[in-house]
Amino acid sequence: YFAGIEARVQVARDFLLKQQQGLREQYTLENKVAVDRASVELRGLLLDEEIILKQKLKRVWLSLMDRCTSYLYVMLKARRKRKCISSLTLEDGTVVNSAQEIGGELVRYFRGLLRSAGLVLGPLDVEVVQ
Repeated sequence: YFAGIEARVQVARDFLLKQQQGLREQYTLENKVAVDRASVELRGLLLDEEIILKQKLKRVWLSLMDRCTSYLYVMLKARRKRKCISSLTLEDGTVVNSAQEIGGELVRYFRGLLRSAGLVLGPLDVEVVQ
């Protein structure tokens, strides 16, 4: 249905111009109706052409947006990797690598800080802290 829309729009424009010229040369009801029909036909084709252009633009926009999304995902993944604590060296020099151990050591460290400040905390869920 949309194949060759540009050519059909051009044919409809030419036909409308021809009908308008005929109307200028001889103003009759038949010529007026012919101009109106040609005008309606051209408007319909222009709307179809607009639909095609919107679809093409949407396809281009989606492909560009997908590229942006991929780029942003890579950047977020890199940032997350930089901000993640993958290992922790304790005060005695031992290295802790697992998320469970890192969480437990952070809880122990901050409990000690809070106790030294005079605050006492109840039991903490290590999984919530992670």
